[in-house]
Amino acid sequence: MILASNHHRFCSGRLWAVAALLGLILPLGAGRAAEEPSSKTGVYYRQVWEKLQAAVAAGKMTEEDAIAKMTAIKAKSRAKASGKGEGQKVGDHLEKVWAGLRGLVAAGRMSEADARAAMIDIKKRVYTEDREAKDKAAINAYFEETWAKLQAAVAAGELSEAEARSKMAAIKKAKLDR
Repeated sequence: MILASNHHRFCSGRLWAVAALLGLILPLGAGRAAEEPSSKTGVYYRQVWEKLQAAVAAGKMTEEDAIAKMTAIKAKSRAKASGKGEGQKVGDHLEKVWAGLRGLVAAGRMSEADARAAMIDIKKRVYTEDREAKDKAAINAYFEETWAKLQAAVAAGELSEAEARSKMAAIKKAKLDR
């Protein structure tokens, strides 16, 4: 009975340690959504928008085309910026987590094999979530760009609104069913 009791305490302590380390991962993604674009980015967007508005005023493009182009530029910029510098931050954070796991092994609270397994699980989770976020951003940018082109075709009288919706639905189905 004492062995079972001690084993339960050891397992619960080990599980607590892993849960605590997993809790360290949460801050990695928490700040991304709340980040404001830098002032340089805002200035760049304003300059692009002014050029697009000048093209609209000159009759070189429609207002809808300008909006579509600006949306695509922002989506591409967001997708590019989401990977900028994050790799190093994630790597540094994973090093801290691994140091914490090694500390648990040194203290006898976790076996080396359990620490390695926990680290593998943590890395898989972090890198899978990062890749999925980048894939979603790219797909959304593609959909926005495609919809803008379809709307331009509708405005030009090449397609009806119903045909554009139908084509967009088919494109989404084909892209998401892969």
